[in-house]
Amino acid sequence: MRLAFLLIAVVGVALGTADAFAGKFGKAGTEGALRVRYFTAEIPPASEGGQVRVGVKLPLGAKIAKTLVFIDSEDKADRKDWSKCDVEKKTCAIGDARILRFHREDREKWQDLAVDVESSTQAPRFVKLTVRFQPQSGFDRSGCSRTNMRCGYAGPVE
Repeated sequence: MRLAFLLIAVVGVALGTADAFAGKFGKAGTEGALRVRYFTAEIPPASEGGQVRVGVKLPLGAKIAKTLVFIDSEDKADRKDWSKCDVEKKTCAIGDARILRFHREDREKWQDLAVDVESSTQAPRFVKLTVRFQPQSGFDRSGCSRTNMRCGYAGPVE
């Protein structure tokens, strides 16, 4: 009886470990059927316009599951402790920054999902756009590497 219980426990741990191993060393930037892409940029001071567009490149036809915008006083790269923005209300936890608008556009080989943000201070601010998406059938021609979730661009607000 004790041996059977021990055998069941070992098999359960082995199955759980195999799943965790596949999640850790499998396809980068995935969360089940979803993938993640992000991009960060500096928002210029208000005296230099105070606005920036930051976007990510996605495969054509990808379905967007979730879009997150973060604005903070320092570039925290891929850390998880960025100050959040409310995409519905277009407000941010840092009160001198806000979301202006979102853009979604199909290009020849990929689609863009971008956000225009603004800061009204002279202090440095940084923005991070994170998109969870589900690719549809077809080849990803966005030029993004499957092993690097950071894939996008930053530029002036048009």
